[in-house]
Amino acid sequence: SGFPENFGAVVIDEARIPILSITSENQVLVDLAINSHHSIEHVRWFHNIGAVPPNPPTVAQVPVLTVTLRCLKWWLRMRRIPRMKDGALPTVVWMLLAMHSCAEESGSFSPEVLAENPLSVVLALLSAFFQRYTTVSGLDGKLKYEKGSAVSDFQQHSRQKRPCHADLIVLDPESGVNLAPPMSPATHILLVHEMLRARSLLKDAICTGHSQALDAAFQPVPEFENSLPASTESFDALVFVNGNGECSCTVELARIHCIHKTPWWQAPVLARWDMQSRLEAYLFREPPSCVGQGLFLQTQAITLAPWNFICRVETT
Repeated sequence: SGFPENFGAVVIDEARIPILSITSENQVLVDLAINSHHSIEHVRWFHNIGAVPPNPPTVAQVPVLTVTLRCLKWWLRMRRIPRMKDGALPTVVWMLLAMHSCAEESGSFSPEVLAENPLSVVLALLSAFFQRYTTVSGLDGKLKYEKGSAVSDFQQHSRQKRPCHADLIVLDPESGVNLAPPMSPATHILLVHEMLRARSLLKDAICTGHSQALDAAFQPVPEFENSLPASTESFDALVFVNGNGECSCTVELARIHCIHKTPWWQAPVLARWDMQSRLEAYLFREPPSCVGQGLFLQTQAITLAPWNFICRVETT
């Protein structure tokens, strides 16, 4: 109400940042985003250092680094990698990590290769990215960029940490604020698994030249497979347990049959950082006499939190 005739407003809540779109006769007049100052500053920074040119003259003149970053963003979307609001990493952190790994490989390609076969360079840079961060400690460190520059340094944490726990710090190139929120060990395991999968498939694509492996690397993940629904529907999942002790991390197969979410939570999926909501589940394990036969039997009941959730799985 209050709008002139033929004007309207709609909230685009599917966007990463909610947008209020003002329209008139099916034409968009204004897209209004709230609290997006940092996002705009990040775009400006990528433009200033040449990673994302604002208006390249032709497709052929788009820098290889730009194509690599776009491919990574496509991978994040197709594989439904959890986002910051879900309890994982924001897109800008992935982009900064990728720029660092690409810079480490920048001297490996001759001008001839860059000119004649840029796609091979993109695949090599993507492969180097996944190789760089797929070790258990690959995301355990501090990434810092020199102010106003693309020069970066990643310092691995030297102190001993509990298994599967990663303490990633990625400083904003301009403000110096840490852009990487804390991750649960379960989320870390999922990210490492997805990157290992992509690394293996890209290696096959580079070695064999077969497009099937490349297609598989970007194969879409079914909706909600990497998300924890807030409903009470029963489903099977991989979960992280014994994460608070000094023992090695344990991944278990569980059937979650009841969810007690916090009263104030309204979203359709639970956040991975949530340690207050409760998941009632049963663990399934292989009997000692049937190891390797794919036979799992229901064992103990256990109470978990979204913090323990890795991903959903289909069982038969």
